[in-house]
Amino acid sequence: MFRITDDGIEEIGGYLPDGFLNGLGIFETMRILYEKDRNIIRAENLAEHYRRLLAGKEELGLTGEFSLRRLENALSALIRIRGIRFGSVSVYIVADRYPHAEFLISHDSREIPEEDYRRGYRIKISRLRMPAAGLTSRYMTLSRVESSLALHAARRDGADEIIFLNTDNYVAQCCQANIFWQMKRIIYTPSISAGIVAGVARQKTIDRYQARGYIIKEGLFELNDLYLADRIFLVSAILNEMPAQIVR
Repeated sequence: MFRITDDGIEEIGGYLPDGFLNGLGIFETMRILYEKDRNIIRAENLAEHYRRLLAGKEELGLTGEFSLRRLENALSALIRIRGIRFGSVSVYIVADRYPHAEFLISHDSREIPEEDYRRGYRIKISRLRMPAAGLTSRYMTLSRVESSLALHAARRDGADEIIFLNTDNYVAQCCQANIFWQMKRIIYTPSISAGIVAGVARQKTIDRYQARGYIIKEGLFELNDLYLADRIFLVSAILNEMPAQIVR
């Protein structure tokens, strides 16, 4: 992992900001895209992810200058130093002696296998309920212990993801993705009021389907609405659009 500096990046070695110990921080993850015809390597939707990071930083009350130019320079340095061509990058804003913040960046070379898209994700209904409001329902925070453990338990049972209902028993989201489903020419997805992380990929998906003439309905939906769907798919910055089916 690297610290984002004024000039680029520097390795942090064994040091970690204290926000990693108490969950006081947020992050955004972006896919790395290699445009071979233009010989360009970039992070997908960087500006949109940056704006979400700034909004989360303000809500957490963290201080420190963090410009888009600084992030772009850090990303360029990381790509050059690591020879990155694929995978994803995560950018963290983490408290260190609150309210001071450290700005960090890391690379993950893993990619989703093509076989997963052909097969589709198997998703289970989690017994864990998500709050319908709060920071952890609006941003990707470091405070994700319960949901992460629920996902690992589901994976041990053969699932790939889990669906959370909120404390009002409305469909919220998956652990690492937003959820959409389709009935004829209507695309449904839980609204922000359901307590979801309204990620960049979610909004891009809404815009894309609207441009293709689909009706988009955001709202509060019950679990039975999912069972009636013609198809279900999951959306995130890493997955893009993943077909899915509910398993028991």
